[in-house]
Amino acid sequence: MSTTLHTFNAATGVNAARDACLDLASKLGPGVGFGPPNGLRFAVSRPGNGGRIDATSVGDLASKLLALVPGVPDGLVPALGGMVTAARVGKSTGQLVVGGTPNASYPLVVVRIVEVGTNVAGPNPNFIGVEVDGVATFPIVGLIIPIGGTGPTGSLQIADTGIWLTFMGAASAFDLGDQFTFSTTLASQAAADPNLTFLCWQETG
Repeated sequence: MSTTLHTFNAATGVNAARDACLDLASKLGPGVGFGPPNGLRFAVSRPGNGGRIDATSVGDLASKLLALVPGVPDGLVPALGGMVTAARVGKSTGQLVVGGTPNASYPLVVVRIVEVGTNVAGPNPNFIGVEVDGVATFPIVGLIIPIGGTGPTGSLQIADTGIWLTFMGAASAFDLGDQFTFSTTLASQAAADPNLTFLCWQETG
């Protein structure tokens, strides 16, 4: 009997290591099968939380891995407790809510109101400017913050970052020069566990 062992260490992220294990299982499983005597076998190795996993399919493996090692949800993990700091020019009350799945860690993101309009669909929308780690991308043409309502008033994704910005409040709730700052870290980085390893091996006899 020969055995080919594949290991996926979670030192750079639990989610990434688990996904790599599942990806391998999906590629090998159709031709090899799962379980004994000549299929794929799986285990999780971590002090105090590990053991053999008997899976019958990729989906079964995914659910069992998630149950054994939840990790953290994919998504935005804001640094500094997730605070968005607002620097207001006047008596504005508009809020910025940050969401999404960032593609990288961004130590400083600055969102600035650079033009204020008064018309929902006309020629005078509100424009925002965005700086990501000192690189300016403003104005983002076409972002309109509609008038009226207290729920989400407008949202967009900062290109190539995975970050979504949602503006809360009426158009009049934002003043020219209002500025919002925040920072993010990667979910996979936050979930790093150097003691955790996912194992996959193929037994053939």
